[in-house]
Amino acid sequence: MTTLSIQNLSLTIDRNRLLDDVSLSIGTGELVGLIGPNGAGKSSLLRAITGNLQGWEGAIDLDGQPLDAVSRQDRAKAIAYLPQTHEGLWPISGRRLVMLGRLPHLGPFSGATDQDHALVEQILRDVDALAFADRPVTHLSGGELARIWLARALAVQAPLLLADEPIAALDPAHQLATMSLFHNAVKQGQGVMVVLHDLGLAARLCDRLVLMDRGKVVADGTPQNVLTADRVAAVYKVRLIRDGSGGFSLLPL
Repeated sequence: MTTLSIQNLSLTIDRNRLLDDVSLSIGTGELVGLIGPNGAGKSSLLRAITGNLQGWEGAIDLDGQPLDAVSRQDRAKAIAYLPQTHEGLWPISGRRLVMLGRLPHLGPFSGATDQDHALVEQILRDVDALAFADRPVTHLSGGELARIWLARALAVQAPLLLADEPIAALDPAHQLATMSLFHNAVKQGQGVMVVLHDLGLAARLCDRLVLMDRGKVVADGTPQNVLTADRVAAVYKVRLIRDGSGGFSLLPL
């Protein structure tokens, strides 16, 4: 089992407290929804874990070892990261971009194997991207590009996957398909933490929810225990009304 543990993580940039004493863990075999309003610190947390934000205080351990003591290649093999935005794209094909997910597994000066190519082909099929896999990524729509980047993250086959709003640009069918892919990854032994804004999807499809607000973790547990009416009102400024079937509606306060 691979476990990522965050203890007392704090981060201040330009006098803004982005993370404030955050502690949580994620391990293989669970699908964790990271939720909270805009500016809660969700993206900052993932970027700090993956080394894309520096200057934090606290501890991040991978299987009991400080993350900064783990080699860059071993970190890349252990933790796949799907960012929210995809800047600096160059006009390579979607297939080549997905193949970059295999780089942590390649030795110096070695090329992709037949097994690597077969894996990429299967993942492109899984995310429904084969039809545009050979087009330049600079020519793809937002939803198509999101599926290519999802495929790239899945191609790493890391024990842990951190995904920042992976379904935001997708239509409803592909949103559900993406969450199904995450479920399948968890069944196969991976651990997935996914940033979500759709509380209905988060409640129905995640094993566990971590709710953040103003840089802090305010709740961590089952969806039923995290999404209480009082807590949702305090954090999101909306009313949560449960129905008899176990679902809920969100209304203005």
